[in-house]
Amino acid sequence: MGFFTWFIDKIRSKRFGMNLNKNYVYGCIYEGTYLNWKHDPSPLIFCMYSDPKYTHGLNIHYLSRPDREWLSRTIYLLAKGGQRIDGMTLYKMLKMRRISIIKTCYRMYFTNMCNYKMVSPGLNPELMEGKAPSKDPWVEALNRTLEPGNLDATPKIAFNSEELQERIIQAQNSVSINELTVKQPFQGKQAPWMTGRRY
Repeated sequence: MGFFTWFIDKIRSKRFGMNLNKNYVYGCIYEGTYLNWKHDPSPLIFCMYSDPKYTHGLNIHYLSRPDREWLSRTIYLLAKGGQRIDGMTLYKMLKMRRISIIKTCYRMYFTNMCNYKMVSPGLNPELMEGKAPSKDPWVEALNRTLEPGNLDATPKIAFNSEELQERIIQAQNSVSINELTVKQPFQGKQAPWMTGRRY
């Protein structure tokens, strides 16, 4: 790292009061304020990837009602089945099964400009105790389904662990949508698994 880069990072840290060790847990849902906002000063984020510089996630505020229902059902199924998938696999699954979610609400944030608290454990039901209360009814409904008693009970929706595993494998082996369309470079930083266009 050159002197100039170090100097600029130092100025940014002082200006925005940055903590270079801050990052968020993949699969959890966060609510709070974002200092560098353009359209949504207090986003509701499903974290897809986070490191000390950038946090990638789905801004739930931009989801349509059917997409919210689909996402909450998927989170429930993954938590119920005890499936552990990484962000790349989930991203591929979303691109293959529900591209509208990626198109409308996939966002990148500067991690150090985020002031978020976890309001739902999402894909990590073992973190239920550390969640803060939320004003969003969708989050509260999701949290009720992720409580230990509900995850242990017979699911109210159809669930087949083999089908879920097949979908995960199919998502891992899928062809990137970038290879199916004309490539146009995406301007900006990307999560490690993203190449070409944002969707």
